[in-house]
Amino acid sequence: MWDFVCGCLENCKDSEDCHCTKDKTNNTTKASGKLGFEIEFTPSLKLISNFAVAGGYSHTLQMNYTDINYWDFKNEAILVQIGTTSHQLSETYSRQHSLIGESFLQWDILPDNDTHNLSLTAGYNQEYNYSHNSYIQALDVLSSDTPVLNAATTPSKITGTSTDNAVMSFFGRVNYDYKGRYILEANMRADGSSRFAKGNRWGYFPSAAAAIRLSEIGALQDVEALDNLKLRYSYGTAGNNNIPTGVSSMTFSANATTWLSNTDTYWTTTKVGGKTIMPNPDLTWETTISHNIGIDLSFFKGRVNGTFELYHNTTKDLLIQFPTAGSGYDYQYQNIGSTRNRGFEASLNFIVFEKKNFGLTLGANISLNENRVLSLGGLDRIEAESMWASTEIGPDFVVLPGQPLGQMFGYESAGRYSASDFTYEGEKWVLNEGVADASGLVGANYFGPGSMKVKDQITVDTDGDGIPDAADGKIDANDKVVIGNALPLGTGGFNLSGYLYGFDFSANFNYVFGNNIYNANKIEFTHSRKFKKRNLLSNMTTDQRWTNIDWATGELITDPAVLDEINAGTTMWSPACQNAIFTDWAVEDGSFLRLTSATLGYTLPEKLTMKIKMQKLRLYVTGTNLFCLTNYSGYDPEVDTRRSTPLTPGVDYAAYPKSIGWVVGANITF
Repeated sequence: MWDFVCGCLENCKDSEDCHCTKDKTNNTTKASGKLGFEIEFTPSLKLISNFAVAGGYSHTLQMNYTDINYWDFKNEAILVQIGTTSHQLSETYSRQHSLIGESFLQWDILPDNDTHNLSLTAGYNQEYNYSHNSYIQALDVLSSDTPVLNAATTPSKITGTSTDNAVMSFFGRVNYDYKGRYILEANMRADGSSRFAKGNRWGYFPSAAAAIRLSEIGALQDVEALDNLKLRYSYGTAGNNNIPTGVSSMTFSANATTWLSNTDTYWTTTKVGGKTIMPNPDLTWETTISHNIGIDLSFFKGRVNGTFELYHNTTKDLLIQFPTAGSGYDYQYQNIGSTRNRGFEASLNFIVFEKKNFGLTLGANISLNENRVLSLGGLDRIEAESMWASTEIGPDFVVLPGQPLGQMFGYESAGRYSASDFTYEGEKWVLNEGVADASGLVGANYFGPGSMKVKDQITVDTDGDGIPDAADGKIDANDKVVIGNALPLGTGGFNLSGYLYGFDFSANFNYVFGNNIYNANKIEFTHSRKFKKRNLLSNMTTDQRWTNIDWATGELITDPAVLDEINAGTTMWSPACQNAIFTDWAVEDGSFLRLTSATLGYTLPEKLTMKIKMQKLRLYVTGTNLFCLTNYSGYDPEVDTRRSTPLTPGVDYAAYPKSIGWVVGANITF
């Protein structure tokens, strides 16, 4: 008589009762190099070239050999059965390389002219990237001592990908200034990308800038305290080709199977990031048009200097991953709509004092930005999914014309259902008339007193004037609204540095304000979902959340008055539900102030260092991420974990916080 004892997983450790091995060999090689040269034909004519190459190779062979153990009651011994499909051998091979080359010709046309300065630059740049990956898995490997693929009885999986892309650029620039007072610059770039189909690969991006140095004109020349005052304006265009390779044309990959038409191999469209992409040969460059006007100033021999700038940027032909429901594909990349960013940037640095033995310098910067979606190419909205909970939540971000990007899309929390919202009839809770029904959201098997409650939005037009004026009494996707925005209103930082009799110090801070964080971890650990046993947050303990159980007896409570009484001191809902639910309860203020780095150093007196044959010896200690002031309840407010699309920013899900770091070192000069 045999009885099953255990079926070991790959991460099971060896023991007397369980014979598992996980052998892994990994060979990795990386190499990189740079080469550059400069040829001076004349003092005013130079050719400058730079080349870089980087590559890597890795090979991994992994054996997962699992013995399935059985207990022999007759002989009172553990028997080992081998040759099961748990015996696996996998081999992974990958290699990648990149080549970058740049050459440009620089010509100072008027090298000896003190009044007029004219120069010309023309160049060429090319970048090539290649990546190859292959994976082979075999089953029924009879011995862990024979790590070869043909020792298996059942081939399981053979997959591989190979991608490459290239960018070619030509550029030219003309610079002119008159006595350093009047400055002009004109640029032209032509960029070609293999990510786009033939006919759409090239983009042309002009730019120009002009400046006038007011401090050297008229009466301002006589202002002794004024070192520099420059007014400048620039216009520029820039292209973006940030799309995966292969989305402009139909690509296929081979997949091994035995269940489809009784064949071993079939061809299917290649997936990108696990999604099937519909090709779009009409894709072209996303283009940003920038206007900037600024002032550069400096006073008191450089003791006070700063910049102030206004900008207005428009981006058109946005490269968007657009859902294509009903097409047989998950997404298609399209050039859709346009956006606008405008704002203000400023920086200021101030030398408070600068003496032989002590000094102090302060600096600060700030950036304010307003973002708007100008057009969606005729669409009234684009809904996007962060997918942190797979497809349970559905669209949790929305893009609307006239509104900013980064808008979170979910339900407004209304707390929880009370016992008075239901009547207990026939061994089940029946929702009272006039109470919004969220059973479709929570799950019919879980819906009852204590369930999460959300606001039933005004979605019904009762008088036919085209304006919704009533709720429909049913919670569904139509009740989703904008509940937050991930993009900050402002960012910036400030710093201070100084020295005092051999000691030196510096501290750098950065800050963000006016943004929200989508705290997916709060949803993950306050909802049971499909998991029957799981860890929950501390605010979901039995003395803080709704319960339907009399813990003294273990019996369900069906008396509404008793339920309300036993839950009177709690605030949280019952974790029992069918799916994850995104509400504004999980949207938090993401503002913070962080001490990014701080350094304290000491330079030994020269008299001491000379005795040990050194010119200079400085000892220092540097700390990073020393503290962060924030009201965010998560580990770290500086987080963005869903990066597959720019439409779902500011999501915090299973992210590691920034770690505190310390470095102790010495600077030695002989």
